[in-house]
Amino acid sequence: ENKTPAEWMKVCDRLGSGLSTSAMMERMRRIMSLSYHDLPYHLKACFLYLSVFREGYEIKRGPLVRRWAAEGFVGSRRECTPEEAAGKYLDEFVGRSIVTPTRVVSNSVVRCCKVHDIMLEMMIEKCMEENFISLLGSPSKHGHQQHATMVAAGHDKIRRLSVHGAHMSQGKQAGGVHDKHLCRRRIKKDEEQDDVLSSGDLSCVCSLLMLRCIEKPMPVINFAKLKLIRVLDLEGCRWLSNHDLEDICKLSLLRY
Repeated sequence: ENKTPAEWMKVCDRLGSGLSTSAMMERMRRIMSLSYHDLPYHLKACFLYLSVFREGYEIKRGPLVRRWAAEGFVGSRRECTPEEAAGKYLDEFVGRSIVTPTRVVSNSVVRCCKVHDIMLEMMIEKCMEENFISLLGSPSKHGHQQHATMVAAGHDKIRRLSVHGAHMSQGKQAGGVHDKHLCRRRIKKDEEQDDVLSSGDLSCVCSLLMLRCIEKPMPVINFAKLKLIRVLDLEGCRWLSNHDLEDICKLSLLRY
């Protein structure tokens, strides 16, 4: 029977995680992969960008569309602003069942949404293939082992970096990634994670997200050196010092 990606995800939820190696699961993954390849070119970058969010994270419409616009994923249009165009992109993702609405206001506008964990898995795989963003820390709230053991060739220069903190009372980080545009390297130890921040070239970073990272990263990130950064999200990072804030205020290219 032909099913949409959303219908297959519902089947997966009902039957549980025991299907992870089954033919049905593999078929669902292929269908989701086809849904990605079917996307117009201008939506693919926005699609891959959703992988920066941790599994189960509730994504707010406003911040997301502003990030897309600041990243330059939205082309200029005469009839609407970049943020309005980005909002239409999100609505199209909803229509294609790529994201699941979690809060809808009275005028049918989706204010919050989530990415299904199976869809997130596929996004991560595409991120590895496309070399689009670097992820540090497991995006799974459960610290899935498959994330902790994936290894891809590392690159010295990082363009986009998303750091997933241990904000779910998980203690140490479960895994990580390292790359140039979006290649993923999974790491198992905090020492190796520190090595990514210390040895990786962050001078080319144009986007840095550290969502709910309660603990200050070690080694400390020098914000003054992020000269090319356009998007900076430090949600829940209460460890920021006055010196950090002063350096951030001097970042001339910052758009978000």
